[in-house]
Amino acid sequence: MRLWPGKKSDTDSTITEAQISAQLYREYKCSARDFWLANITTAMKFYLGEQWTQAELDILAERGQADIVINRIFPIVQQKLAQLSAHRATIRTLPVEGGDNKKALLWNMMIDYVLQQSHFDLVETQMKRDHIVKGLGYYFAYIDPFADDGRGEVKVRSLKPELVFVDPNSQEPDFSDADNILISRKMTVRQAANMFPNKEDKIVDAAGEILDDDEPQAAQTSVDQRALNRGNVGHLTSTVDPKYTQPVRIIERFTRVQILHHLVTSVELQEQDVVDHKTYLQVYKDDPRYEAADVYRLYVRRIVSAGENVELAKEIQPVRHYPVVPSPNIFLETPFPMGDVGNLIGMQREKNKRRSIQIHSANHASTPKILYEEGTINEEIWDEEMHKVGGRLPYQLGATGNPPIIIQGLSLPNAFFTQEGQLDHDMDFSAGVFPMSHGDTSQAPETLGATLAMEEYSNRRLQPNVDMLGHAKKVLGEVIIDLCQDHYTLPKYVRVVGDEGGEEMWVNSGEDHLDRESRYDVVVEGGRFAPTNRMATQQIAARLHEIGLLDKVSAVELTDLPNKDKIIERIDEISQLQGALQQMQEKIEDLEGINQTLQREVAQQQIKSTTDEYRNLEKKELLETKAAEQLFREQLNMALKAFRGELNLALKEAKQTGRNSGEPEKPNSEKAKK
Repeated sequence: MRLWPGKKSDTDSTITEAQISAQLYREYKCSARDFWLANITTAMKFYLGEQWTQAELDILAERGQADIVINRIFPIVQQKLAQLSAHRATIRTLPVEGGDNKKALLWNMMIDYVLQQSHFDLVETQMKRDHIVKGLGYYFAYIDPFADDGRGEVKVRSLKPELVFVDPNSQEPDFSDADNILISRKMTVRQAANMFPNKEDKIVDAAGEILDDDEPQAAQTSVDQRALNRGNVGHLTSTVDPKYTQPVRIIERFTRVQILHHLVTSVELQEQDVVDHKTYLQVYKDDPRYEAADVYRLYVRRIVSAGENVELAKEIQPVRHYPVVPSPNIFLETPFPMGDVGNLIGMQREKNKRRSIQIHSANHASTPKILYEEGTINEEIWDEEMHKVGGRLPYQLGATGNPPIIIQGLSLPNAFFTQEGQLDHDMDFSAGVFPMSHGDTSQAPETLGATLAMEEYSNRRLQPNVDMLGHAKKVLGEVIIDLCQDHYTLPKYVRVVGDEGGEEMWVNSGEDHLDRESRYDVVVEGGRFAPTNRMATQQIAARLHEIGLLDKVSAVELTDLPNKDKIIERIDEISQLQGALQQMQEKIEDLEGINQTLQREVAQQQIKSTTDEYRNLEKKELLETKAAEQLFREQLNMALKAFRGELNLALKEAKQTGRNSGEPEKPNSEKAKK
């Protein structure tokens, strides 16, 4: 019967958390897990080229056959790993319930910062390799307490599936329904003491406990085939300081717990909020403005123990998911999925056996067997001369009088060789990787359209893997956000550099935009296409841009150019400058038109001014002429008036003279004429 903390056994003793971890570790090492562990160990050995067992090697040695390995699994795995890397997805956040988009953008930067600090490219490569070869890969989000000068950093690493022990009753692909998830690692006392420096004495006491049935042993293969992985190296001890090189079992257990919270509703505003029990007691209890209901939130409890009884750490992590994030390959509704290599092992054995037989047949053809009577040949001379060109083989007749008979080896049928090509095709077909993917152009289509179609069909085989990996990344992003909200409470400036050499950005993790109450939804954006399709897409984008159906920014976004973000920024700057230049040109054209208009107006004004000047001159001359004429008239009138006066005076004088002489005046005809 399983015992829990606080419960008592028949001997009336309380079991500790460390004892529960040790008990669960033994229970989870069930027969199903041992069978699965043997399978993934075999798959890893075949991937590394360890493909003959010692019993098979002994049989081959007796038959005189070569133990050659033609490893087709390794390039298939590497090619599939490259294809999954070409479809690499990115983690992005979105605000929940109409939140602030600016905060979601800052969280995107924080996630990028955590992944950069963790060297995520290497982590993801290791995880995807386990996903393909062993059928199960793990992300592990944790807090490194020694990073950043002791302030700690949130980081991500990969975990070997051999080290993770999952509740066998789990049936979900992400193991979210598992009762417990254990990470069991065997390390030296020194390594464990470096992780928990204040628990060194307890770790020393726990050394040597729970060391049975450790990681799978290395296969009994020949020395030239053996790869120096962890199973072959094993645990090394030192005579310099044996106390700290002794092995100790460290078990890290994660289990989900329900913690009481309260759903608080404002009576007036009808707004709701979920608060912990302490905040409820301090702020909302006995306040008539709020109504409260009990709710429970799921968190993860982490217990670290050494050996049987030593407890090293215990904490509640405010995360919604297990920080151990799995990504199964061929999921079988158990914590023991299958990988791609498992389907290739039988065909790889056949290939090695077939090639060994071919070499054995060639050896027989070059070194035939001899049927002879004893004493009829000199065996040393025959052994030496048989391999020489034009060698002489002396013999003497025996009792039967028959010479020695040279028996040639039987030739293999042609079907034996043609079937090997079919075997290669079957392996590629089973893995979804074709010769063209390896750079073999012998079977490549002649047209680009056919090549794109073949690549598209091949990429469809990857969709289940892409979906599993995408879900694992989504869960990982949510765990990173939860850990960052809890850990980065003090002001901290982090530097974020884009994947393609973007600019540096600084985020103050202690400000309100990284508060612990905001909720964010994590989405996974699809990765890039495969190389040929990417090239075709780029060509189509370039063509659409040439005919004006696609703008520059959209065309650049479809490419794999380095520093793509900076190129887009420069395009935006150039577009803005071109727009400003066009506006200036339009203004210049307007000003030139205005200038031409003004010049025409000035010319017209000059013409008008000249005309007015001539008109004024003519008017002046006319006025002067009129004035002169008026003056002349006035002078003429005055002269005429004076003449008339003189005439009248003369007439008066003449009349006066006639009166004085007594003679009547006679008109003078000449004067009258005058």
